Amino acid sequence: MKTKILLLTDSLGLPRPNTPEIKDSDVWTYLVAEKLKNEYLFFFQRIGGLHTRELISQSQFGYLAGYSPDIIILQIGIVDCTPRSVREKELKLFQFLPEKISNKIHQYVKKNHIKLIYKRKIKYVYPAEFEANLNQFKSIFENARIFAIAISGPNDSLSKNNPYLVDAVDLYNEILKKLFGSSFINPYSRHDLDANLLEDGIHLSRRGHLVVANAVEKVLAFRKTNSTKNIKKK
Repeated sequence: MKTKILLLTDSLGLPRPNTPEIKDSDVWTYLVAEKLKNEYLFFFQRIGGLHTRELISQSQFGYLAGYSPDIIILQIGIVDCTPRSVREKELKLFQFLPEKISNKIHQYVKKNHIKLIYKRKIKYVYPAEFEANLNQFKSIFENARIFAIAISGPNDSLSKNNPYLVDAVDLYNEILKKLFGSSFINPYSRHDLDANLLEDGIHLSRRGHLVVANAVEKVLAFRKTNSTKNIKKK
């Protein structure tokens, strides 16, 4: 029976309809599954806006509760770590306000974005909870080998708009590295961020998807080779 692999990502594993268009056949999840389809059985869960608090909820009571993979490739963290000017609950509340009031708040936040980020120091999931959530996720899927993909740093444009993001990404990547050790995959280079990311500075370009796909394929190929050697030794 083939080894079951769950490719579990936030929106970075999804296609994007904007310019340049990233089709489903361009994304790293598809590229990996297509190349290795004869060796592994692949399953997908790609959830836009996913952070680790929601990851735990989905793992216990939602879509993820029905999976029993042998391997998980996890791509998560940018939603958790991004410094924000507005809380998640506040954003939801704004939807119910009269349009004029909502527009005025939006204009104020946009105008004072960086100041609000610095003053309010908001993250959807703070570092201690991020670590606790991932430890809980590992416990829920204790029978699976989990590989975690690093959070990509922002490009220059996004760094100017959110100057505290680089440090946040570094901190959360250190947590990922601490928790996953040799199962931590970092395919990114700071020198190639503009080429690997779309203009929004977060989502992967076609080149970025290829970079991630190649890194994941190498890890799986190395694991396969080692597994074969161990079987022969026995």
